Amino acid sequence: MYEPSRSSAPAQRVHNSEQAAAPRVGDSHREALLAAHLTALRVATEELARTTGRGDFAEAAERLAERIAQLAPAAPAASPRPHATDLLAHTHDLAARALVVAAAQQDTRSAVLACQVMDATAL
Repeated sequence: MYEPSRSSAPAQRVHNSEQAAAPRVGDSHREALLAAHLTALRVATEELARTTGRGDFAEAAERLAERIAQLAPAAPAASPRPHATDLLAHTHDLAARALVVAAAQQDTRSAVLACQVMDATAL
């Protein structure tokens, strides 16, 4: 049976600037996961830029590359995928996946980038 504490002194939390600045456990794994999703999205977006010649895709790919570098500076580059029959749909799906991961991690900047690519690739 549960019995409440009888001490009269409330528990004190230790606040320390080092603890506040330290990354939480698992942050690097989550950032690497998001970086991997964004890398796949960047590769598909770059292919769209090459295929269509649209500058907005090239600009989105550059912003994605910058964000990937912030999240995981040592992240390996993804190898380009072979040409898909429906590159727009593939890129849209990758953006949706990146959006889900970014939203789960409450990473607004990455979520906005994914949404922009989704808007540009909407069929």
